[in-house]
Amino acid sequence: MRRFAFVLLGLMLPCGAWAQGGPDCGFAEEPCFCGGLFAVLELADDDAAFEAELRQRAAEMRARVQAFLGETAGNKLFDGWVAAWRGLPQGMEGQVMLANGLARCEGYVTGVAGRPSVSVGP
Repeated sequence: MRRFAFVLLGLMLPCGAWAQGGPDCGFAEEPCFCGGLFAVLELADDDAAFEAELRQRAAEMRARVQAFLGETAGNKLFDGWVAAWRGLPQGMEGQVMLANGLARCEGYVTGVAGRPSVSVGP
């Protein structure tokens, strides 16, 4: 039981630094956070097929949030994260937040868990 508590705490802590940027989705935090990102992410190379895949994943994650929290509350919280991602600060601070979000959510796109390949440098 103690180990489970540490695992649960470990899953909740990564939300801490920027979780105040969007609404608290409780145990549906990951689909709110990543689904909101996938709903707004645009690619510089105009890869329409990949963007469509991201939007599909966002729709699936919205459905997960709705299943957890109900349709009305789920939509409100999910849309809150969409707004938070659209309202990232300008400059390096926003770039770091975006890179951290991409790193956190990368496994949903690649299907590979583990160390993320996204990083930010000066």
